[in-house]
Amino acid sequence: KDPALRAFYTTGAGAPTTAALRTFASTMKANVAKAKAAGVVLVAGSDCGNFGVFHGQGLMRELELLVESGLTPLEAITAATAAPAAMVGQGEEVGRVKAGQQADLLLVNGDPSVDLAKLREPVEVWVSGVRLDRAKLTVTSPRSALIVTPRAQTTESFCVDDSECQGPLRCNVAQSWRCERAC
Repeated sequence: KDPALRAFYTTGAGAPTTAALRTFASTMKANVAKAKAAGVVLVAGSDCGNFGVFHGQGLMRELELLVESGLTPLEAITAATAAPAAMVGQGEEVGRVKAGQQADLLLVNGDPSVDLAKLREPVEVWVSGVRLDRAKLTVTSPRSALIVTPRAQTTESFCVDDSECQGPLRCNVAQSWRCERAC
């Protein structure tokens, strides 16, 4: 919103960077459309951890960009749920709301498979079968902190490190990416 900064990036020394980013974004959208047309399985990745890309918001923006690139809202949602689960061999355990599968749920008013923006208006959030009290998660001052503890996974559950596995189980990252008993 700063006029001087806006001028820098539109007509000043930063203008070439702005032009390059616009070309990059346009090329990425075209490439997503080509990949979809070729039948490539697309998987959403938010780039969280990079400067200015935040968890939750980063993935939501990724889904919006996928829709802008030609995916339907349902295809974009699938790129963030069922497709990555299947890609890592967990499609029978996670990634869909289906009997017998593990699921964390974001409940919304409306149909996000038709209107992706509905995902920005959650009504309830359920994690590991427990309804979260969203009011308690609201950060009310700069000194507030929200500590998120990963749920402990049972034998054969997908993991990325030992802290995600219960008790004596260890994450076998070398072979299966599953919680297993250590030998």
